[in-house]
Amino acid sequence: MRKLTKKIAVLTMALCAFAATFGARAFGVSAEEEQTPLVVLMYHQLLHSRKSDYIVSPERFERDLILLKEKGYACVTTRQIVDYVLYEGDLPEKPVLITFDDGHYNNLYYGAKILKEQGFTALVSVIGRFCENATNLGTGGNPNYSYLTWDEVKLMAESELFEIGSHTYDMHNYQPRFGVKQKAGESDAEYVKALKNDIGKLRDKLDEKCGVQCSAFAYPFGAYNELTKKIFAEEGFELMLTCNEGVSALKRGERACLYRIKRYNRSPSFDLARILQ
Repeated sequence: MRKLTKKIAVLTMALCAFAATFGARAFGVSAEEEQTPLVVLMYHQLLHSRKSDYIVSPERFERDLILLKEKGYACVTTRQIVDYVLYEGDLPEKPVLITFDDGHYNNLYYGAKILKEQGFTALVSVIGRFCENATNLGTGGNPNYSYLTWDEVKLMAESELFEIGSHTYDMHNYQPRFGVKQKAGESDAEYVKALKNDIGKLRDKLDEKCGVQCSAFAYPFGAYNELTKKIFAEEGFELMLTCNEGVSALKRGERACLYRIKRYNRSPSFDLARILQ
């Protein structure tokens, strides 16, 4: 009896050691069943002087990053996220992705220094027409109202502090099309052509002007349908960001989870500490 008890104890210890070593894959749990929660924060502008649901101060942004670190979060890139889901890459225990939409110059003017000091990176999803106007009309360089020029986008990409994503070339509008959403009465063929033309125009500009190939897309206003996702996937986009609030579950081997990444809009009234509990 004592020998049997001893054998059971030894077997139990061995199984515990196996589980600790191999984690979720122990006891028949496959890599495809592993998942990791991802927090994504959506910023727009960093400004001292103005207030809106889409503006926070640079000081508030810095405090956010400090709080994230205090709560044990580590920033990740879109490449790390895709590699985790599709190619067995690794992620930290509590990953967070920082994103900026629209391509405001103040993201660079205020954000770069803060990101560098706090050890973070960010994804900036630009609107091509706004970059084109800032470049050609000479309206760049003012943190209060300017958008990024192509040269500034190139500088950001080369800095390794920023990734560059797509926010359309010229579909960030309410009318006649709501973002990239299919219009009422528009055939699928017409929709596919319009969307691919816009996607291709920004892709070509980013390649030509900045040497950037982006694989992440942020839906303007969070508007999309199933055909939208299919088009972007066909065009080579690997990660798509929505405006739905919540924490995303990244699942090993499940490509579809990359097409519906949730984000929290960081408004001045947003309680970041609450979601980090």
